[in-house]
Amino acid sequence: MMQAEQQQQQEEHAEEEQVTEEEEVGRTVQYQTLDTLQEHGIASNDITKLQDAGYHTIESIAHATARKLSEVKGISEAKVTKLKSITRTMVPMDFMTALDALEGRKDMVTLTTGSVELDKLLEGGVETGSIT
Repeated sequence: MMQAEQQQQQEEHAEEEQVTEEEEVGRTVQYQTLDTLQEHGIASNDITKLQDAGYHTIESIAHATARKLSEVKGISEAKVTKLKSITRTMVPMDFMTALDALEGRKDMVTLTTGSVELDKLLEGGVETGSIT
């Protein structure tokens, strides 16, 4: 009798651990299908061409390079530019292009340190937005 109770408790404990592991691992990831591009002015035949080339989600388009997308037969460079700009707004991305970074640096202001020699070393002073 005692062994049966212990075995049942062990089984219940194992089930609880399995549920906890599933909850920790069970992140749901949702992908957006290419059909939503029709709402943004992309023709259905272009969507079919992208699917035939192996692109099945908005995320795959957003993360693909412009060069790879332009290799898809029937997709022009102008269409690639349009696709990239549309998907960039639909998919949150944590990186920026070098051109975007350059644009951001144009607004950078340098603060003088009060020392001419130190400003020379720092190439004009301390940049705003930088950690000192």
